Amino acid sequence: MTANFYSARWFEYIHADIPAERTDKEVEFVCSQAPLPAIRRAADICCGMGRHSRKLAAIGYEVTGIERDAIAVDIARGLGGGPTYVHADILRHSFEERSFDLAVVMSQSFGYYSEDTNRELLARLALAVRERGVVILDLWNSTSSLLIKAPECSICSTAE
Repeated sequence: MTANFYSARWFEYIHADIPAERTDKEVEFVCSQAPLPAIRRAADICCGMGRHSRKLAAIGYEVTGIERDAIAVDIARGLGGGPTYVHADILRHSFEERSFDLAVVMSQSFGYYSEDTNRELLARLALAVRERGVVILDLWNSTSSLLIKAPECSICSTAE
């Protein structure tokens, strides 16, 4: 598998100043596609500093945020708010089969690998979500990303 490299400045220059209203709108969409109480256990993949994780936990979801950037994980843990955070690279992380009701990959964090690796990752996410669970990919440019319907998994894209 190919490594996914990005600049740590992503968090400093782009991600840090995202308005709360945008996060609220994104979380509202997630909730509309994966409503409580039927969907409760959520994985926030590539969670960064946990802005979605905290909001989802505050609403009542049991959230596990997974992020490969150790500094972002430390910040997320320091901000608290209820989620559990795991420092791991999603390409190497072992997802327990059917351990989540929902997996979200927000902020254009999906689609940067080869086509085969993207397919493999999406299939692994689908296996981590229970039957009739939901996988939501936030794709800002869906024409450049691979979307496939994984077995026993709903795939949604964000509302405009």
